Amino acid sequence: MYDYNTPAGYGDSFFVYAFQGEDVNLQNGGNYALQQINILDADFVCRLWSGAQLLVLTGATAPSASDGTIQVYDTVKNSWFWLPILSAGLFPPSFAVLPEKRYIVTTAIAFDLTNVLLAVNTNGVNSVYADQMAFYGVRRQLNGKQDPGASTYDYYEEEYAYEITVEISDYGPTVPATGLAVGNTYTIPITDYDFELRRIIYSTALAGTPAALTVIIFGEVFCFTLASIIPDGDSISFAVTGEGTPGLSFGITVTGTAISVQVATDAFGNSTTTIGAMYAALNADPAVTALVTLSALENPASLFNTLYGPNFLAGGGGTGGTSPYRSPFKINLYDSDKYLRSNIPLLAELLCQSYQPEIGGVVTPTNAAYNFFPAPPILYKNDSVIQFDVFSLIPTGDTLPTAVTLTFKGVRRIACR
Repeated sequence: MYDYNTPAGYGDSFFVYAFQGEDVNLQNGGNYALQQINILDADFVCRLWSGAQLLVLTGATAPSASDGTIQVYDTVKNSWFWLPILSAGLFPPSFAVLPEKRYIVTTAIAFDLTNVLLAVNTNGVNSVYADQMAFYGVRRQLNGKQDPGASTYDYYEEEYAYEITVEISDYGPTVPATGLAVGNTYTIPITDYDFELRRIIYSTALAGTPAALTVIIFGEVFCFTLASIIPDGDSISFAVTGEGTPGLSFGITVTGTAISVQVATDAFGNSTTTIGAMYAALNADPAVTALVTLSALENPASLFNTLYGPNFLAGGGGTGGTSPYRSPFKINLYDSDKYLRSNIPLLAELLCQSYQPEIGGVVTPTNAAYNFFPAPPILYKNDSVIQFDVFSLIPTGDTLPTAVTLTFKGVRRIACR
């Protein structure tokens, strides 16, 4: 292989171009030639594409004569493939583009579709369009933004995650209506150090009261609160071990729904782990954040210097459960300069990875590589914000609200001392 280099004088920044069939009034069962996404502002280098199965008919497992197909064209209308492709059970959820395809600004990504079938989220009564095909890569511009951006200081990298839970409290537009639900904008402040975003993870929970546990030590020192994001939240336990045993290193173990933290100890067995450090480590552990959200941090500088639990979360009620849809929302992602990184809001599954293990007893397809994590990564400088918009794709009649937990994973650039 060869080292990848952006041409001298140019900048490459992560970008996604997406297409929705309802936007151009595609009809199920129809065949359409040379549909296109216009390339705007800068050249686009395509490296991966996903979502074809959300636009054309595919059988459940095996190829069929009625399966839809797709042919994609490059910037001068040369076809990507010898023959149109798409076979159920054989086509990958995402497709690497090797070698990459460069699209000149003001041209278009063009494609043919046969036997269209636009995907929807449906509760059996009402439906919301959830069809989309996405092309991932970089915008390439003379003297343009280069991802990931540079820091102004020497640093080393440390894994880190920012997490936020928001509520979807309205419905998406019912088919045949098109467009977007009223969106909500959220921001996450970047503090202390520059942050390099490398992955976005989401999980959802239906309306109801989550099971929770407020961790208190010595009967008076409040630490933080754990709240369930899974249906059977009362099965989640939390324990802290290690105090009294000399020379231990810090560690987190998740076995099923049992969360256990081992504090670090000195030569005398005294804990050296603060409440704040434990809170940050739990928030950065994907196995933990697949079960709970953490909030209400208190006394962060105090040592967690006692054995604890295991104690179980309690008080859960309501409908509970995860959302039954691949993409319960669409998302716009902005960089730290407030520039959008896609041409339209993206289906959740096409930008975020889901850690929800199953939906209705069936493994959810969003655990597969449908999406392309930001590559190259996006840098958010200290004192900037991660900004994003969320648009509902929940069909009318479903239980609301739906809680969405988004985890923005990557690395902090820790300043060298």
